[in-house]
Amino acid sequence: MNGYIIGIDMKNTSFIFITLYMVCAPFQVIQAQQLAGEWNGTIYFANLNAELQTTIILKQSENAIEGHSVKNAAGRVLGGFKGGIAKLFMKKKFKKGALLQLRNGTIKSDTLKLVLYTVFKSTYWFVAPLTSDTLLEGVLMDGAFKVHGGFRFRKQEVVTKQDFNELGKALLAATSDRIFRKDILQEKSYQAFEKQFTRVSGKVRDDLEFYSAFYYYAKEKNKLPFTHYKLTRPADKISIEHSPLASVVSSRKKDNSVSLTFPSDSVALMTITSFAYHPVASIDSVFTVLKDRQIPNCIIDLRTNLGGTISSMRIAEHLVDTATYAGFFLTNKWFDEQDQIPTPEQYALLPELDESNLGKLRDGIHTTSGFKLKVVPTGQPYLGKVFLLTSARTASACEPLCYNLKYYQKAILVGQTTSGAMLSGESFLLDNGWDLDVPTADYYASDGYRIDLKGVIPDYTTAKGEELDFVLNALLKK
Repeated sequence: MNGYIIGIDMKNTSFIFITLYMVCAPFQVIQAQQLAGEWNGTIYFANLNAELQTTIILKQSENAIEGHSVKNAAGRVLGGFKGGIAKLFMKKKFKKGALLQLRNGTIKSDTLKLVLYTVFKSTYWFVAPLTSDTLLEGVLMDGAFKVHGGFRFRKQEVVTKQDFNELGKALLAATSDRIFRKDILQEKSYQAFEKQFTRVSGKVRDDLEFYSAFYYYAKEKNKLPFTHYKLTRPADKISIEHSPLASVVSSRKKDNSVSLTFPSDSVALMTITSFAYHPVASIDSVFTVLKDRQIPNCIIDLRTNLGGTISSMRIAEHLVDTATYAGFFLTNKWFDEQDQIPTPEQYALLPELDESNLGKLRDGIHTTSGFKLKVVPTGQPYLGKVFLLTSARTASACEPLCYNLKYYQKAILVGQTTSGAMLSGESFLLDNGWDLDVPTADYYASDGYRIDLKGVIPDYTTAKGEELDFVLNALLKK
């Protein structure tokens, strides 16, 4: 493939970068009538971490422009479905059976702007400065001018061909080889997924169709008996070095996920949006403030936190005064020999893991049968009241924290039942830049409760959006 894409961090980028991009680009205005035709290239969806090669066909009448991706793709992805009206993942008509639709296109101030509808339940503005009649490159953004991806398309570009049938076989083989428990693949929902995905992999024609097929059969049509199963194609696996906005990706801040505010003199609100970048230092700083100021109440907001690493347990380490155990992970080495979770005697023999040993977790999954998660006090504990705000988006690494703080009565949970997505997953490289995330270790709480597909039930259930008010106006005013 000759074209490169623009990969953008979707949280830390704003409209100013679109302006910088337009200034940096060579300024040679073209006429609207030259945009009609077939464009081949790559589009990057940052929220999916998926860089997908596809074809876009544009049509226009004067300055009114619309378009779509390859026709009849819905029939190939759905397997025998007639492509005129595709309702894959959203209630919207997809003309000609295409998986992407570009509508309401206009040219204004030498910029092409269209609304991009996708089968991934997302809608974007597709924005490109007009600098050439053979090149379209720009950004995907939402109505608030937040950037969610990028694209680069060329006319008459040679599209890289890939054997998607072989890629599908490699994906399923990696799943079977790496999954934490092989007998789970015999369940009806996975067997249906495997059969359907195998059939469709031999029919799809480009990255967009292959990714859509995986997304549809793994996430929508079949409710698989495990989570943490995901296909991605990270932008940096292809190349972004020729993009004028590459510096945005390389310079983005990674540990901006922890913030602290004070709703009142006696209440601290710690908001943690992710544990992906191991924010231990930030968590330590917040608890230092809480202890120094002797703040009597701390609310920890995890409502939009999708998880990350077991650095989440650093919070628990600030709340306990003695070492405790917070559950255990079991790998396929355990389940190859055992049908049940460990007995107390077997549990005692499992090696220990704490939040500082991420390398030990990654390496040990391939060499040991399991670990027990240990919570080691950081020193003098925080003695104030702690409340955790949860939602259906509170997932993965958040969930052992929520369960154990509730179990050991170190915090009160308020909100909705958590996501129920708690396994330890790893990423495995497939051909041509594709990555497959497979769950390689199962998690159980100390009392044997399995969180995956169940979630953690709060102490107080509230309507969505009312969690913080409930703590401030009900629990703290008792």
